[in-house]
Amino acid sequence: MKILLASLLFAAAPASALLRVDARVNKNAVAINEQLVLTVTVSGNVSKLPPPQLPSMPRFNVHNAGRSTNFQFANGRITSTVQYTFILVPHLIGKSAIGPVTVSLGRERAQSQPISVTILRPGTQPTATHQPAPAKRRAPSKRKKAPTRAQQKPRGPDMFVTAKLDKQKPYVNEQTILTVRFHTAVRLLGQPAWNEPETKGMLTEDLPPGKFSERTYQGRRYIVSEIKMALFPIQPGKLEVGPSTIKTRVAKNRTVDPFANDFFQQFFSQGLGSEVRALKTRAIQFNARRLPKKGKPPDFGGAVGKFTIEAEIDRHEAKVGDALNLTVKIAGTGNLKSIGDLELPEMAEFRSYEMVGSLNQSKDKNGVQGSKVFKTVLTPKVSGKLSIPGIRFSFFDPSRSQYRIVKTKPIEVEVEAGKVAAAPTQVTFSAQPGTNGKITTVTEDIRYMHDVLRPSAAARWAALIASAGSITVIPAFLFFGSIGWTFYRDRELQDPSRARRRNARGNAKKHIRTARSKANSAEAAGELAEALSGYLGDKLNRSASGLTLKDAQAALKLHRPDMPGGHLEQLARIWRELERIRFAPDQHLDATSSDLAKGVEHLIKVFEEDLA
Repeated sequence: MKILLASLLFAAAPASALLRVDARVNKNAVAINEQLVLTVTVSGNVSKLPPPQLPSMPRFNVHNAGRSTNFQFANGRITSTVQYTFILVPHLIGKSAIGPVTVSLGRERAQSQPISVTILRPGTQPTATHQPAPAKRRAPSKRKKAPTRAQQKPRGPDMFVTAKLDKQKPYVNEQTILTVRFHTAVRLLGQPAWNEPETKGMLTEDLPPGKFSERTYQGRRYIVSEIKMALFPIQPGKLEVGPSTIKTRVAKNRTVDPFANDFFQQFFSQGLGSEVRALKTRAIQFNARRLPKKGKPPDFGGAVGKFTIEAEIDRHEAKVGDALNLTVKIAGTGNLKSIGDLELPEMAEFRSYEMVGSLNQSKDKNGVQGSKVFKTVLTPKVSGKLSIPGIRFSFFDPSRSQYRIVKTKPIEVEVEAGKVAAAPTQVTFSAQPGTNGKITTVTEDIRYMHDVLRPSAAARWAALIASAGSITVIPAFLFFGSIGWTFYRDRELQDPSRARRRNARGNAKKHIRTARSKANSAEAAGELAEALSGYLGDKLNRSASGLTLKDAQAALKLHRPDMPGGHLEQLARIWRELERIRFAPDQHLDATSSDLAKGVEHLIKVFEEDLA
């Protein structure tokens, strides 16, 4: 008994997550006007991996460049891998060390190895033993007179900033790139700080910064740094990208040429007196076009961009009742978060299960791209040569100004018949020779009744209870209670949507309590996002996986057309704030995790009254 109990406890205990983290850079020496790519890979045998904790890197500015997710389920074991990409912009010359990247899940903790990096001066550096060639003596010449004020060419400012959109008339949900260029001809003390603009009616994604470049303007040479942001208008009409501000600290003595060979020598010899300068970009107005109604496919879900679709299964030979893993991948450029649930075509020969989607998103100077992967299990119900029909996906291509439909190729599967149950043993009778016509038994499957009638165990228990007198009320109460519970369970199984609606708020509260206990803001935002999307999915009888803000707002309007607009605006504000914290944790946060938890809790309370 003790051995059995110990084995059960061992089986019930959660297995170790087997966390692993690896950090690598694309090069170990980088010039101060270049960039370094840091790739962090987190893996483990759990479905949801925690985000990595980056070490302090005072010599770099860190920018999140996206992540990709890989999830596998084989032989009853789960394996997840998440790859994070960060762009490191150096701003201080010298040798540096990127400390260990840490991942924690419960009591388990994993660390990567530290990385040594050397930050060099821009351009080719002379060696320590190199001696400069002596300057040639020139013949004395007459000194030219300095030009008068009227003869001097206009001289550019010390620094200025510009902002530009790559599209002035994008479609709704089409990716538009905002580029802010900061020009400086004087030395800076530290990295400039950028306050992003106000973008009402748009979703935003922070993009990695562009490389440093040089430009000549009005006779002065400038170092140009780029800041990029992807914008996705979510409503048609006139929209505005508000002004943004760049603040930087500059030396009070700005006579040193940053392009001079002895720039650093001059920099340290003239002191560190400084002042803060603030530059503001202009507001940019543009017109977002409504998507056309002509040619709109009935299954169009709002995806705008350029996408491809492909499907595959883990094997092409199976037996009836075997599980086939189907993977469908939608890849391309655009707002991947707007891709909702994928519908499978009618497949009478297969039994299909709910699809699970995962987002693999990356960012570069050209915008947001990546893929969304859907996985499900198909079980063949008949044998023969079966075909999984093509799976279609519709989207709007802004470059062609028309809707497009892409489709996967049909997949052939050879299915063999499963094991046939053994036929029951037949009883045959025959007259054997030499038996004088008597019948002899060959096989038998009849069990004869006992000669002495004995009451069954149930009958004996019933007799015992009947002789107990008034105490029989308790079994009767338990009996009728079990009947009521069975009736209740049958009702729940017949109407699962009713059970989801009733349990929606309780499930959301569990996620909110978990979010309050999280110290990491990104983890807390993930729990709150699950609470909000799960609540709306349960209340509206929709799948919470892949539920977008647009889908949630449309479903709420359809469920209750008279819902106040302020509730939907509050939903959009909290939803976007949660997304920003989850996918851009290094940005400045306007709200704390505690404030967001209160906001989600209040919003769910409001919807509980509206959706009653």
